[in-house]
Amino acid sequence: QFFGVCIQSSWVSYVKQHLTKAAGKRLPTLVSVVGFPLGGELTAAKAFEAKAAIADGAQEIDMVLAIGRFKSGDVDYVKRDIQEVV
Repeated sequence: QFFGVCIQSSWVSYVKQHLTKAAGKRLPTLVSVVGFPLGGELTAAKAFEAKAAIADGAQEIDMVLAIGRFKSGDVDYVKRDIQEVV
């Protein structure tokens, strides 16, 4: 009886399978977290994680931006990071 669940990408297929059995017709929205907890992974790794999570059944992606890069003022890197994952 909840709207959505936020999970790490490695759990998407497992959670989808078990919630489908429990929820019947109304499956909660599966939100996968990419780049958790600090967003410091390579952009290519985040993009791969997002693509894999979607293939496993995630309906939304919650991406952690590159916090260290942002704090250091490297806004161009952060923009590219977001664009390439999207």
